Parts: sequence; C-alpha cells; structure tokens
Amino acid sequence: GHFEIPPYNQSSMRSVYHVRNLELFRLSQIKSPIDIMITHDWPTGVYHHADKNTLNELLRIKPYFAQEIADNTLGSPENEKLLKLLKPKNWFSAHLHVRFECEYKHDDEAKSLTKFLSLDKCLPRRKFLEIIDFEAKN
Repeated sequence: GHFEIPPYNQSSMRSVYHVRNLELFRLSQIKSPIDIMITHDWPTGVYHHADKNTLNELLRIKPYFAQEIADNTLGSPENEKLLKLLKPKNWFSAHLHVRFECEYKHDDEAKSLTKFLSLDKCLPRRKFLEIIDFEAKN
C-alpha cells in the first residue's frame, strides 16, 4: 500500500509515484472486457508492434530510445503484463513525450487487438491533443 503522506520529502516524493504490487494485483483481477486503459508509462515492448515507418519516426525524434528498444527495456514491464492479460481495446499513455501509435496484436484465438496511442508534451507545435470517436454501447 501507500505509506507516503504530504508534505513529501525527497525520498517519499520518489516512492509515491511507484506502481505497487497491490495495484497490479487488483487490476489483474478484472474479468470484464476493457475498452480504455490509461497509464503514465508505456507497456514494455509495445514499440515492436509498430510498422517500420512509425518506429523509424520514433527513433528520429528520440534517437536515445534505440538502445532501450533493442534491449526491450523501454517502458513498464508491469504494464506489459497487464496489456497481455487484460487485452484492452485501447491503451493511452504519455510519459515519453512523443506521439506514437501502433496496433498490438495479441497472440490468442480471438485475434484480439489493442490500439496504442501516446501523445506528446503540451507545448506549442507538439502533437499533444487528438479527438477520438468511440461507438456508444447500448
């Protein structure tokens, strides 16, 4: 659980942002289909599901991601586990301050698909805002 309380000191400021095993456990218990998942960190490995042009554009903008992508260490391993387990229809993240999208094709009989989108920082001339239409469920 969380033990940090305001006002935060240097130590608690860092730890308050960490994802807790309890939170991961609770999320992993979800059984109904998920339409939208929103996280700060990207799931590790999601970049391997982009087409070549999209991945090249990511590396053009953020060339220092190349080694982490090669090592498959960019992003959150915990979010990768949740992505594979929950298979949401849409996953939105930020944190890496770049617009990036791909379709994560799950390795299952249903051929599940997660549309991943990360947006940039909220700064002038950056891709930080998009309008996405979703069909209403009855």
